[in-house]
Amino acid sequence: MKTKVFDCVQMKNKIQEEIYEEIKDLTPEEQVAYYQKAIQGDPQLRDKFARIRASRFPTHQGPANAKG
Repeated sequence: MKTKVFDCVQMKNKIQEEIYEEIKDLTPEEQVAYYQKAIQGDPQLRDKFARIRASRFPTHQGPANAKG
């Protein structure tokens, strides 16, 4: 049997706990700003969310003006 060198679940739990500690006292609006800042600071996340946003709102008007 192989020895486990990397535990993905343990890493995920550690990161999730760190983020929780950073945002636990923030208002919902501050939490949104926290995540938006994190996304904008990471080129891969920024590009991924830009593609998602464009696919959901092809007119680039955003959710407030989306027809539903």
